[in-house]
Amino acid sequence: KNLNLKPTVTTQKVLGVWWDAELDVFRFKIPPRNEDLLLGTTIPTKRQILSMLMSIYDPLGLIAGHLFFLKVTLQETWRMNVGWDDEVPQPIYEMWSQWLAHLPTLQSISIPRCYRESVKITECNINCVYSSTLARTAILLSHISGLRPTTTLSRQLYKFSPQLDTHGILRVKGRIDACEYVGFETKQPIILTKSGHATELIVDYYHRKYRHANHQTVMNEVRQRFNIPSLRSVCHRVRQNCCFCKVRESMPSVPPMGNLPAARLSPFIRPFTFTGIDYFGPFIVTNGRRTEKRWGVLFTCMTVRAVHLEVAFSLSTSSCIIAIRNFISRRGTPREMYCDQGTNFIGANRELSEALKGVNMQQLIEELDVPQTQWKFNPPAAPHFGGTWERLIHEILNGGLIEVEGIINSRPLIEVPVSLDEGSPLTPNHFLLGSSGGAKPLSTLNDSPAALRNTWQACQHYTNEFWKRWIASYLPSLVKRVKWFNPNKPLQNGDVVLITDELVPRGCWPMGRMVETIPSTNGEIRRARIKTTSGKILERPTVRLVVIASPADERLVDQLPNN
Repeated sequence: KNLNLKPTVTTQKVLGVWWDAELDVFRFKIPPRNEDLLLGTTIPTKRQILSMLMSIYDPLGLIAGHLFFLKVTLQETWRMNVGWDDEVPQPIYEMWSQWLAHLPTLQSISIPRCYRESVKITECNINCVYSSTLARTAILLSHISGLRPTTTLSRQLYKFSPQLDTHGILRVKGRIDACEYVGFETKQPIILTKSGHATELIVDYYHRKYRHANHQTVMNEVRQRFNIPSLRSVCHRVRQNCCFCKVRESMPSVPPMGNLPAARLSPFIRPFTFTGIDYFGPFIVTNGRRTEKRWGVLFTCMTVRAVHLEVAFSLSTSSCIIAIRNFISRRGTPREMYCDQGTNFIGANRELSEALKGVNMQQLIEELDVPQTQWKFNPPAAPHFGGTWERLIHEILNGGLIEVEGIINSRPLIEVPVSLDEGSPLTPNHFLLGSSGGAKPLSTLNDSPAALRNTWQACQHYTNEFWKRWIASYLPSLVKRVKWFNPNKPLQNGDVVLITDELVPRGCWPMGRMVETIPSTNGEIRRARIKTTSGKILERPTVRLVVIASPADERLVDQLPNN
């Protein structure tokens, strides 16, 4: 064997790789550890084969074709249960000898260090040892001009009639060379693979050049110079990895529609036992010669959907307490009260949201002095948490308060039956006034004990009948989910998110990182706490959060402007 294992005058070792300084190329040499072993005069052990494999340093995989067969040989020693210091059996020794026979060719391999230099490729030969495993893995391309369809890859290239130009670039041999109105690159476009890094860089360049336009524009421009199989899928993959497109097109991950709380499903109780509260307005009223603002306070029964309206003369804490006390005086003390957080009441405009920041909810609860009432707060910017009363605000803004209260309470809770035999539909006024419109038949006054007892029993009977109809007709209508059917990937701590805000453009949405997820009773993540870039901690529902990067994909975050 002619193995030159020592450095020459112009060849030296740089970072483990042999470099020929005179020709500026990389070369490969075998460390002189055991000359008898390299000459093939001794039978190697499994330890010596592994030592030889690990001694050849090839960080760029330039001689992977040579090292692959040696790895297969080592794999066979494991299959035959050969000991570390035992001589390998004859089949393994024959594979070792075949590898040694091709070892001198390593000295003739030279790889230019500067990959930008134009190299004329006339032939691509890969020395292949006769092995079924290697034959299934290595692709032999010799004399590109005479390519024949023998593999899947070559069959795809064969359809393009490939040819190498004077710079060694593989191009399509087209049929429109006689056309004078298009350039050479359109006549003979460059052939690229659909999964190469260079392909993605080229498609990404056109994707950014045309301002992240649709696939049709990018595909049309790319095809003027390049021939890429499955170009549409490549464009789709580039668009998925584009951070700008991800921020522009991402939508919040909405969990499945949640189960209704017990407050919505509690029959045989007094109306307004479970109450939702919200503000709306303001309204401009004339007081003497000056104009003043008034706000409406909406109280909604969570069970029978009845409403109660009050007028707030200001948005101070004391005015809110007065409105709640007036409500309690007429409807009784609620067991639970649901509302938005004090600084984020949902109203008709921004003015109401700004003005309600002066309402101190903690002070309100302490001064109201209703110990038997439990307060429950929804997260900010989550009107769907209070959908029971939010939908009614839009109806109330179109009319007078007291009159609208009666109209809304007379609305049917279910569809009006077609047949008269089915009776009148159930309304909230049936629970408040005993009938849909509040009208009662006139009767002669009889204050005898027997008449009073019968009247009380009749009231109890009618009330139970209303509740039975509520269970039989209205309660089944709440079973079906009307939106948010499919489960989505749950949010995780560390996710980088955008906090959506309908009042500002998408480009101005604040960005933050998830620091805590708050699961609901059924385990779904419906709200979370986010730490913004300014360091502020915000609690928001998941329907307001757009995930743009996970903790494992921080490179997307680095591409964001002004982050």
